[in-house]
Parts: sequence; C-alpha cells; structure tokens
Amino acid sequence: MSTQAASKRGAAATSDPATLDTSLHAKRRAARMEDPAFAREYERQATSIAAVDRVVAMLDEVRVAQGMSKADLARKVGKSPAHIRRLLTGAQAPTLTTIAQVASSLGYELAIAPTAKPGKGGGRSA
Repeated sequence: MSTQAASKRGAAATSDPATLDTSLHAKRRAARMEDPAFAREYERQATSIAAVDRVVAMLDEVRVAQGMSKADLARKVGKSPAHIRRLLTGAQAPTLTTIAQVASSLGYELAIAPTAKPGKGGGRSA
C-alpha cells in the first residue's frame, strides 16, 4: 500500500462523524429500492417505526408537561432509569407492554383508531 493511500485511509478513519461519507449506503439503498418487494417492505417498516416514534414522542411530551423526570417515570413504571432513557431516546425498540405501562403511569391509555385508506372510504364498516 502506498503512503498516500495509507494516509487517505487514516484520514477517513479519524474524520469527524458529522462529515462521514454515506453515499455508498445511499447508492446501495437506491439500487435495492428498485426491487418492488424490497421497496414495499422498506416502506412498511418505515411506517411502523414512524408510528412507534410518534407514540413515544407523545408520551415524552406528557412526561415533560407533568414536570416528571425520567427517573421519576422509571420508578412509577418499575423499570430502571436507563431503560426509560433508552425508550425515550429511541435507542431501543419498545414493546407494546412497556408503552402501555408508561402511558398508564402518566395517566393515559392506549387507543386504536381507524385510518382513512385512499379509495377504501375510511376505517370500519357498519
């Protein structure tokens, strides 16, 4: 390996993560998105993740509005403060049971509501 090539590798390894080149990942994802089955699953997963993120964000907003610390919430839920911190920062995927426990500890309950589907006329049928 030439000194110049080694120098470039070393610079890339020690560069600031904020300037990390992710173009290869973007190109690979774009190529995989051309597969209709992959694109459908990717969108399905992205929708699911976004829904969970919205619920967790709402619960965190309620916690803050109630003046409750993450440690206080952890005590009420019966989980470790680290567990609650990971939940609220998106560092781990929460279970429905944990989300329900957090909601209950904040004085809320989970509910399911119908969504309108294009061309389907909305939620439940009578």
